[in-house]
Amino acid sequence: MYETGNIQEIELEGGKKISIGEESQLYQLYNLVKNKDQKVLDPNNWYTIENLYFETGSSDLKASSDVQLLNLVEILNAYPSLKIKLGGYTDNTGNEESNQKLSSLRAQTAKLKLLELGVAGDRVEAEGYGSQHPVCEANDTDECKAKNRRIDVRVLAL
Repeated sequence: MYETGNIQEIELEGGKKISIGEESQLYQLYNLVKNKDQKVLDPNNWYTIENLYFETGSSDLKASSDVQLLNLVEILNAYPSLKIKLGGYTDNTGNEESNQKLSSLRAQTAKLKLLELGVAGDRVEAEGYGSQHPVCEANDTDECKAKNRRIDVRVLAL
């Protein structure tokens, strides 16, 4: 769904290596965190975790999402003071009340997966935003709607 550019192998602090697309928002987030760039703390700066997928109409993560979640875990492990907020979103199909609930469940599911993978609970917050803030405004094609069904990350602390 997302074009993330050429895959780059990155060696994190501590020696662990991850592979992420050089044009991905996760790569951008990593670089800002690595360089302790204060703009990453702006509450308006959210970074989409590309290629994180849920079953349609569900908060169940698809197995193909594990790679990106593991990359995020490794970034969190490399920077122990890093705290994040996960924002869950839906497309505009259905009513907003249902979308709000589903987006909250998706954000919580992603958070629980990070916790299962060893991230401390006090380092991750999660909130759903329904169909607010679409990245594809038209919301009129399957591809556009898929882009709006996402998990974004905001940095709370470096």
